[in-house]
Amino acid sequence: MAKNANMEKGVYHQTVLNIFQVIGELLRENANVEVDLFEFGKFQSLNGQVMYAPLNKNKPQVQKQTVKGMMDI
Repeated sequence: MAKNANMEKGVYHQTVLNIFQVIGELLRENANVEVDLFEFGKFQSLNGQVMYAPLNKNKPQVQKQTVKGMMDI
């Protein structure tokens, strides 16, 4: 992955670690948070407990709509 990002392996590794550290801090600081990682699943924080939920490819995906989009219909 580091090659695809045109980065040195050490720099790439540290960048990924920093991203997950910030996500972890945000999830711990807020009571109920959900971080959607799309095809990688999602992180959820419920009352300070951080959990990972993998994407269930067998479950039909619900397309989210905006209020403006529904009004345009």
